[in-house]
Amino acid sequence: VGMPAASTNGYHTCKDLTEIQCSVSDVNQGYENLGALLKDREKQLGTVIDQMCKVEEEASLILKWLEQKEQTLSALNASPSKTEAVKVQVDQNKALISDLEQNAEKVQKLKETLHSLLQNHPDSPEAEKWKTMLEEIGSKWTYANQVTAERQQKLEKSVGHLTTFQTAEAQLNPWLTEKELMMSVLGPLSIDPNMLNAQKQQVQFMLKEFETRRPQYEQLNQSAEGILSSPEDISHSCSQIQDQ
Repeated sequence: VGMPAASTNGYHTCKDLTEIQCSVSDVNQGYENLGALLKDREKQLGTVIDQMCKVEEEASLILKWLEQKEQTLSALNASPSKTEAVKVQVDQNKALISDLEQNAEKVQKLKETLHSLLQNHPDSPEAEKWKTMLEEIGSKWTYANQVTAERQQKLEKSVGHLTTFQTAEAQLNPWLTEKELMMSVLGPLSIDPNMLNAQKQQVQFMLKEFETRRPQYEQLNQSAEGILSSPEDISHSCSQIQDQ
C-alpha cells in the first residue's frame, strides 16, 4: 500500500519544507521591512519634534529681544535741546540699527522656518501658535527697523539745527551787545551840522553791518524754527530756545 505524497513516516517532503522556508522568509522579510519603516518614521518624527522645539525656543528669544528694542526706543523718545545730548542719542540709535542689521539674517531664517512648518504641517495642534509667532516677529521687526531709520533722520536734522543755532547765537549775541553800547554812545541827535553828519555816517556804517549779519540772523531763526517745530521737543527745551 502506498504512503501519501505529503509525508513519509511523519517526515515532510522536500516540497513541504521549501514552502515552509519560503513562508518563514517572507514573514522575516516583512518584519524587517516594517521595523525599518518604523525606525525611519521614528527618526523623522524625532527630527520634526526637535525642529519644532528649537524653532519655538528661538522665536521666543527673538520676540523678547525685539520687545527690549521697543522699550529702548520708547526711552529715547524725548528730543533734547543740547547738541551733545543729541549726538549721544545719534550714537545710541546707530547702535540699535547695527544690532538689527547683525540679527537680520537670523530673523529671516526663523521666519522661513516657521513658514515652512506651517506649509508642511498645517493641521498640527501647534500651527496656530506658529502663525501667531510669525505675525508678531514680522510686525515687531518691521516696527523696529522703521522707527530707528526715521529716528536717525530726525536726530541728524536736529544735530544740524542745533549746531547752526548755537553757532549763530554765540556770534550774534556779543555783536548785538556791542551795537547796543555804540547806540548809547551816539546819544541824542546833535544840532551841530558836523556832529549830525558824523552821527549819520556812524549809523550808516552800522546799517551796513546789520546787512552783512542778516544771513546769520536768518540762519538763527530758521534753525530755531526747525528745533521748535519738532513734535518731540519738551516744553522746557522750547522755552529755552525761544528765549535765546
